[in-house]
Amino acid sequence: AAAAAAAVAAAAASNGGVPPFPQPPPGAAAQLDGGIGGDMGGGSEESNEDAAAAGGGGDGGGGDLDEQEAKRRKRLEMNRKAARESRRRKKLRIEELQRSVVFLTRENNELREQNELLRQMLAAQMPGAGAGAAVDPTAAA
Repeated sequence: AAAAAAAVAAAAASNGGVPPFPQPPPGAAAQLDGGIGGDMGGGSEESNEDAAAAGGGGDGGGGDLDEQEAKRRKRLEMNRKAARESRRRKKLRIEELQRSVVFLTRENNELREQNELLRQMLAAQMPGAGAGAAVDPTAAA
């Protein structure tokens, strides 16, 4: 049980303080608190878990812990929901950008072909302009 609690604590520390999904059982929070701060009372992990389950955690009652845990779980769920929505919006943005790239690439190719055709027509109309001569359409004739 201590190894599992240490693994959860290490994963939470590497993830910005947020434990990995799925959430550990409620008793694991007491193990983590005892494991991080050290066991000053000299008791075993089981006695810490029993004390937390009985509501004798030292801060006056178990109701506050349950309320804090409920708030924490709600915050984490809201955060997951926001992250999921953010990923969905990002995916839609990327798909739209990819469509734009395809459209603009085609349009660019068509405009290049049209430009080349117009240059050839202009070169054919200008007397004395050879096939290799550069044509400046802005020059006055």
